[in-house]
Amino acid sequence: MPDIEDAGKAAVEFLKKNLKIKEAKVVKATKAGLGWEIEAEVYEESSFMKSLGLATKVQDRNLYVVKLDDGLEVVSYGRKGLMPASEYAGGVEMESEKELLYLYCVVDQAPDLKEGRDWFDKPFFVQHQGLYAVVSRVSGSTFDEENLKKNLGDLEWVKIHVITHEQVIEDVMERACVVPFKFATLFKSEDSLKSMLAERAGMLKETLRRLQGHEEWGVKIYCDMSRLRAWLAQNAEILKIDSEIGSAAPGRSFILRKKKEARLDTFTTAKLNECGQASFDRLKTLSARTRINKLLPEEVTERKEDMILNAAFLIDKNKVKTFIETVGQLKAQQESNGLSFDCTGPWPPFNFCDFSEGTN
Repeated sequence: MPDIEDAGKAAVEFLKKNLKIKEAKVVKATKAGLGWEIEAEVYEESSFMKSLGLATKVQDRNLYVVKLDDGLEVVSYGRKGLMPASEYAGGVEMESEKELLYLYCVVDQAPDLKEGRDWFDKPFFVQHQGLYAVVSRVSGSTFDEENLKKNLGDLEWVKIHVITHEQVIEDVMERACVVPFKFATLFKSEDSLKSMLAERAGMLKETLRRLQGHEEWGVKIYCDMSRLRAWLAQNAEILKIDSEIGSAAPGRSFILRKKKEARLDTFTTAKLNECGQASFDRLKTLSARTRINKLLPEEVTERKEDMILNAAFLIDKNKVKTFIETVGQLKAQQESNGLSFDCTGPWPPFNFCDFSEGTN
């Protein structure tokens, strides 16, 4: 007969295969009737970070409950406590007509909340162990597993709701330091929310302490490649090749033109790397923490220029003015080369909330 160790191993293998993860750790195992109930800890890529185009190395620590029968066949499984959708421990399916709790952020003081918007009730808070979770009640008919998956395929729906999600957090940020949570973090009840707060109380309080008095600012650098290449074409080596092209025979001229393009490509890459790194290094000196995120394509930025740097900076509020002025100085220095700087903030500090390994 299978024992508790066998059940744990079966649950771990099931999670590794279905979640496509390398590791899972059993934290609790109990006999449930004729079968077993296994609770395991896993680290998964942050779906919210990915949806915003941020570094995919960021991970969320999640707990899963796997139920097995007496033959170690998986009967059901689901995420416990913190959920990106409407799953819940034990694979219990939410009934679409029921309300769910939608979590925006956590603060360490009673927040002064503004009126709700048209897609959710007025936000309120749930207090537990000195922490205040800002939540609202949402309909299961919109946010249960089936409907949420359908809605996530509607880009306009996603855009509206992600913007609203951030707006609620930004409203709270005006009066308190916040730990933001990813889009569509849902709980079945206040009890499950309080369980998460209790489990992560130490980490949440430490994160709030570290973020206190700081703001997240983003800097993106874009490049008009045609302008940059035109500027680089004034390089002495390129001008010499141009001179040779003018007096060369057709065959030789073709080879020289190819050489010119290859050298321009080399100069362009070197200049982009130099400008991006130098700008980041200068801004880093004004920052408490930094993160370089992945570059976003034109479909996301809706700009014709190529993005060459996408970085986030955690700035002491007393240094924000200097930080913005420094970005302005960099912009003035590089504008003639075809580079433009986009400095935005303050943002909810998603980039600097360490809930798992994989963050800077």
